Amino acid sequence: IVVIFFVSILFTGNGYSSLSDIFSGKAKLFKQEMEDRISRLNSAQIDPPQKIVLKPIKNKPTTLFVTDISKDPKFWTNQGYNQYFRLNSTKIVIE
Repeated sequence: IVVIFFVSILFTGNGYSSLSDIFSGKAKLFKQEMEDRISRLNSAQIDPPQKIVLKPIKNKPTTLFVTDISKDPKFWTNQGYNQYFRLNSTKIVIE
């Protein structure tokens, strides 16, 4: 049963991609990038700056559909960050 389980994970849906992301370390690197970004945005809530420039995400796992922020502060993902972190007067962009 265990063998059948692992074979089915490898050959159905995103099973192979998921395992590849985990064992290659890509998922861990993505997690660290996102935690750094979230920490920076949480800190900005105390004294909101006029503009926050973030680094682009370099380690996007193949199993996640990630649309990163852009250089345009009015892009929908940038606006989503603004609303979620309550930084509506701050321009959040990527460099």
